[in-house]
This record gives sequence, C-alpha cells and structure tokens, in this order.
Amino acid sequence: MSHQDAGHYATKHPVGSVPDPKIVAALQPKASGSSITCAVAHEIARKLNIAPAQVGMTIDLLEYRIEKCQLGLFGYHPHKKIVAPAETVSQALTDALAPARKLGRLPCAETWALADTMGITKLAIAAACEAFQIKITPCQLGAFSPKKA
Repeated sequence: MSHQDAGHYATKHPVGSVPDPKIVAALQPKASGSSITCAVAHEIARKLNIAPAQVGMTIDLLEYRIEKCQLGLFGYHPHKKIVAPAETVSQALTDALAPARKLGRLPCAETWALADTMGITKLAIAAACEAFQIKITPCQLGAFSPKKA
C-alpha cells in the first residue's frame, strides 16, 4: 500500500489541529522521506518527555507514515507484518495473557510492559498474541485510530 493509498492521516484529528513545533523539529531530521519508524517515534517521545500519542498526532498531521512497528505488526516491506504466531507459548506467558484472551485484545502499552516484566522481547509477546488471536490495540502512537467524523 502506498502512502497515498493509506493517506489523510490528519483527518483522524479535530479540525484545526496543528503540529507541535518541538516535535516537528525532532521528527524531520529522523524521517526517511514521508516515513518514520516506530522506534524513532518512541525515542522522540522519551527525549521530549511526552506521551507517544503526542508524537503520533504530529506524525499524522505531517502526513508521515509509521513504519517498522516494534511488535512486528505493520510497516514492513514487502510484507505488511513480520510477526508470526508463536509455535509454543510458555505457561507463564499463557497465564499472563489470560485476561487479554478473554477480551480478545491487549493495548500496545500493556504489551510493552508485559515484555519488560517478563524479560522477553516485544516481538515474543506479539507472537504469543498472534497464536492466541489477541489483537494488539490501541497503538501507543495512534496508528489505525478511527478518523474523526
């Protein structure tokens, strides 16, 4: 899917929303064309001591595309995602994901926290979620948020 096919990311935000100049200044030198990686977006959020969602909103307002989700869920070429369902999942991780299995979803931020707590990679958590058909949403950067009416 090309940037034009996905496009109009700014429409997800209220009319009149403007990019934060500090975030723009941090994003522009790190962008590759009209794309920015998930890791870079989170790095900028940490450096500016702001929520990833604020960086995500500025990314949208600049009509940049987020690439290389750190959970492997989107933004990879030529395939959209690189994560595959885990062949096996430890009992500890299965137990930790029990509430998410009931809901069928797990927020991205909780996925990251679980990876830190368990001392495993974010990709391993995402692979377990794929195996259990747990949707990881919402994204901390706001990717795939619905457009405003």
